[in-house]
Amino acid sequence: MSLPKIFQVGINKCGTRTLADYFHRSGYRAAHWKKGKLAEDIMAAKAAGRKPLADWGDTVLFTDLEKITPKDQIEAYREFAFLDESYPDALFLLNTRRVDDWLTSRLRHWNGTYFRDYMKHYGTRDPIAVLQRWKDDWVTQIGAVRDYFADRPGKLIEFDLDTDDAADLAARFEGILTLNPKKWGHRGRTRVTALFGT
Repeated sequence: MSLPKIFQVGINKCGTRTLADYFHRSGYRAAHWKKGKLAEDIMAAKAAGRKPLADWGDTVLFTDLEKITPKDQIEAYREFAFLDESYPDALFLLNTRRVDDWLTSRLRHWNGTYFRDYMKHYGTRDPIAVLQRWKDDWVTQIGAVRDYFADRPGKLIEFDLDTDDAADLAARFEGILTLNPKKWGHRGRTRVTALFGT
């Protein structure tokens, strides 16, 4: 029996690398970010009318489906409907955390480079405007995901990084796959040498 694909459709900086590592260490192939290649593949597949992530056939979990550079703003985690249509048996993982902590982590990501890239994409030099837009996007994404899966119990699995632990997540996947809570460990904590570089 083949395992379903699992797509993380929360926003980055909510334990995406930790989740991928947890699955990997529990014996399941997981693909995290891949320098934006996952996001690129999803969007290219949608444009071409083909199945996304076809080259990742044995991968179970996909996390951090975005690519943000000075030239690219690809937020493929928003494409949960396309992924659902492409993989009818797939499950979707909505990961969250305290919003203010998420904003701080995103602000500091890559020592501020990530934030500056978004300032460029948004066409503003006002940091408050960027943070407000991120917060609005957070509310929109979570609401849209929950609404989309509201009438299909079991398709959406939620995990709050602040209130849930490895055993909670393992319990939510019980009967589908076996996660080992002893394999949980925090990965990808943002390190800051200078908030906006020097």
